[in-house]
Amino acid sequence: MEFSTDGPDGQDLDLFVFESDASGALGDFVGSSAGFSADERVSIVGAQGYYLVVAFYFAVNNAGYDGRAEFFRRKLIPSDIDDPPGIQDSLASDPGLGYRSHSEPHIAQSPTNPNLLVAGSKEYNRDPDSLAEYDFKIGTQVSFDRGRTWTDLGQLNVCPREQAPPETYPLGNTCYPEDDPNLGGNEPEDADDPRGQGDFGEDYTTSDVWVDFDDEGNAYAMVLDDPGFASGNGWGMSFHRWETPSRQDIRRGRTWSNRIPINAYETPEEQASTLDDKNTFAVNNAGRDRDGKTGIMVACWGQNFDLVESAR
Repeated sequence: MEFSTDGPDGQDLDLFVFESDASGALGDFVGSSAGFSADERVSIVGAQGYYLVVAFYFAVNNAGYDGRAEFFRRKLIPSDIDDPPGIQDSLASDPGLGYRSHSEPHIAQSPTNPNLLVAGSKEYNRDPDSLAEYDFKIGTQVSFDRGRTWTDLGQLNVCPREQAPPETYPLGNTCYPEDDPNLGGNEPEDADDPRGQGDFGEDYTTSDVWVDFDDEGNAYAMVLDDPGFASGNGWGMSFHRWETPSRQDIRRGRTWSNRIPINAYETPEEQASTLDDKNTFAVNNAGRDRDGKTGIMVACWGQNFDLVESAR
């Protein structure tokens, strides 16, 4: 960015530039130009935000000046991004499924089929207070044409609540109980819910998805896994596999596998006293593709112990 003045010969105008805000408050000094002229210039490399520009009449007699602020070291007329035309953006999630918001996405492309992509993100429950209460599970999407069109698969590995009751947590449940929009949850904020309480599916959270492929064409998803312990802790790590994703799999309802625990704890009390977070994983795809061998997988995350004890 360059600020400049242009005035008549024989006049002396000085130019000073300061950082500022939208109200014009005086901030840190940035630069100045104070020669024996009315033509002054101050250049700022990497300019951003607001600036206060002061033109000081050092020796000016019955004269004015013209001022300019303009970009430099760039095209005066930016290229038309539609010529040549690019690829139109596409919506991966389907609003018609009723999930209230999406966030913290991750995406991966198959190394054996560049047309195939899988993605995942938080999908806030259909429950009307899911945004306010931060209730969500991970949902996934898939594209078979390099991201031009997408299929939203909904929340990952959810099942009717009776298939994953609380007494099976954290090691016995193979899926995640879906929420019931007609019933309130069991958290303190649900105490006055006019729909009543009892929806443990609302309280069960999966989060922080990470997706990847092996060189056999199989897709994987890793998630934080929290059955909703009262402490607010208890994030375990769970995994899902989708063998050679295809459109036929979607039609048949055979996409992601049941929950595969990577890390959980023997009792709800033990898991509730820890906090595991910030997960990722990688697949060793060295060697020939489609040789019938899946490389070693490594998953890692932050693991904090004795949160209950340290809080005392």
